[in-house]
Amino acid sequence: MSEYGYIKPELMACCGAREIRDHDVVIVGTGFPTMSANIAKHTHAAHAFLMQESGVFDAMPKRPALSVGDPCLNPGAAMTGGLIDVMGMFL
Repeated sequence: MSEYGYIKPELMACCGAREIRDHDVVIVGTGFPTMSANIAKHTHAAHAFLMQESGVFDAMPKRPALSVGDPCLNPGAAMTGGLIDVMGMFL
């Protein structure tokens, strides 16, 4: 822990979150990208659309996902499908 009360991985996730703006469509990968996207969605970019590489679009999980294929992403998602389905429709 640093003298400022956070560790470097936390700072990295927050810096990633600052790059996401409201109404952005964001392709979210595993690890820090997921963490950054969720921080952004819950702080300043509530209307950002998060696209998981597993084919889940705009998930609203009740807990942090353990991976992009975590079943907690499916309930309440705007769309679930394959990677090509989701990217083909929104990109």
